[in-house]
Amino acid sequence: MGKSSFHGVAEKILSSGSDLAQLKNELAKGFRKLANLHDQIATAFPGLAQGFVDNPQGAGVAAVSTPQPATFVVKAAAGISVLQVTNPQNRVPLTQQTAILQRQANPNPILGPIYHQFRSASNQAITANVQTYQPSTQTLHPFVDGNTWWQVRSSFDGKNFNDWSTPHQ
Repeated sequence: MGKSSFHGVAEKILSSGSDLAQLKNELAKGFRKLANLHDQIATAFPGLAQGFVDNPQGAGVAAVSTPQPATFVVKAAAGISVLQVTNPQNRVPLTQQTAILQRQANPNPILGPIYHQFRSASNQAITANVQTYQPSTQTLHPFVDGNTWWQVRSSFDGKNFNDWSTPHQ
């Protein structure tokens, strides 16, 4: 990676024998620029300050967190169901107000992988002929099981899941 212009200015001052006061002045300017850049980033991405709140890899001591519910659509034909998942951070908001609220809720602040687990059944109550599948981070899933009702739940770590979604076909 190349050196920044700030780094170059410091080297120039030191190599030219300039006084320490000039170096301090240039350093102060650089830190002000850095602070302004930080403020701009924090304003553009308000959830970034939360850091690793979701703790998707289980590092450190933190409360178990689960993703916001994912959405999915089912396309079925000839006994094959294809499910397409939309991760929470990729949902398209219906209004500008919804977009603002979605950004503030920060559905996946570190854009970590989200595991989805599906289950299917032959009835809407999800009690008959239930099939539960292994979690996966894929967002497109073809299934051949003959069931017509589907649910999804999601997890950052593949172990701690949010609630099953409302069943739909």
